[in-house]
Amino acid sequence: MEVILVRSCHLRGDSRSIKMIADYVARDFRVTPLVWTRGVDGDLPSHAVAFRRRGLQGKKFHNVYYFLRWHIFLFWFLIRNANRRFILHTVDFDTALVTVPMARLFGKSVVYDGFDHFASSREGAFASLFDKVERFLVRQADILILPDETRVDQYGLKKGDVRICVIANMPDMAQLEVAYGKGEATPEVGPIHIVYVGTLEAKHRGLEFIPRLCEAFPGRVRFTVGGNGALDSFFDGHAARLPNLRYIGYQPYKDALRVMMNSDVLYGPYLLSSKNHPFAAPNKMFEHLALGRPLITTEGTPPGRFAQENGTGYIFDGSYESLNAIVSTLVRSDARSRGDLARKLWLERYSHLREDQVAAFFGELDIVLKRYGQAQSRPVPP
Repeated sequence: MEVILVRSCHLRGDSRSIKMIADYVARDFRVTPLVWTRGVDGDLPSHAVAFRRRGLQGKKFHNVYYFLRWHIFLFWFLIRNANRRFILHTVDFDTALVTVPMARLFGKSVVYDGFDHFASSREGAFASLFDKVERFLVRQADILILPDETRVDQYGLKKGDVRICVIANMPDMAQLEVAYGKGEATPEVGPIHIVYVGTLEAKHRGLEFIPRLCEAFPGRVRFTVGGNGALDSFFDGHAARLPNLRYIGYQPYKDALRVMMNSDVLYGPYLLSSKNHPFAAPNKMFEHLALGRPLITTEGTPPGRFAQENGTGYIFDGSYESLNAIVSTLVRSDARSRGDLARKLWLERYSHLREDQVAAFFGELDIVLKRYGQAQSRPVPP
């Protein structure tokens, strides 16, 4: 059975889609990625189908022209391949706007993978319209995948609207354990090492606080920042003038894990100025557990509530002043104690979570495929 996985970005930095493809392949599905590369360089599988117009993520309405071109591209691909037998695994509203109606038109099974609630990251008059359309499309899917149970409320769903499967945003297990095993002992003395590796978003993430903290605490903390995005030049410039700020750019995931493992504390805030962040379900939630490093994050978010309830991190209210107060009192021994607790919780409760959730998803998919008269998925060999 073939799965066409539709994503509006290159797969290079999309660990969630890459893991999902591996889960399908492990069960003898053939997966064809159908992606908008947005001009990003990087290899794709030889059988992938790519829309290679540049476009820029995060530019919103500046990309309307390319957004329309992308949807025309999807429309004609599905028209040309209407007679093929496949499952449509469509990621987010910016693919589902075309794929879900076409799947219903041609009698294809469709899995809606809700990475992010599209309307919550938009502002203005169209946000309410996008929300209504998005909620409608989600209900037309055969299965909805969400990264956290809190997202059910975000989509306004109630029992019976659609089959819902939760698959957590969990990092690659093998790479996590390799990184943990190869971690170097952090120094007993010297500045506390805080690390952020991820997308360098200009808004709603509190990344602009990092240079201010480096200036305020030159002998107390040092920061390593990795990733790329809107703040590339911002961190390039500040790292050139601040001796306790290092900017390392984009990192392959295994290298990013190594950098995080060699920290004292991880930084991962989600400011509530974004409507999506009360429902945030980030990799960093599980990275801090698996790597045994405490997490500085924001109150009022799922990772914030977890860290506060379980004592695995430090919580601030989203303001620089609150964050400054945390950093000013950081003690390495306390950070290690919280990190040890995080690792313990990982081993006891979470190391097999995604495996169980994926198995539950394929059980639901088998039920859907039987309804369509298609072959069952196969379990992963022992």
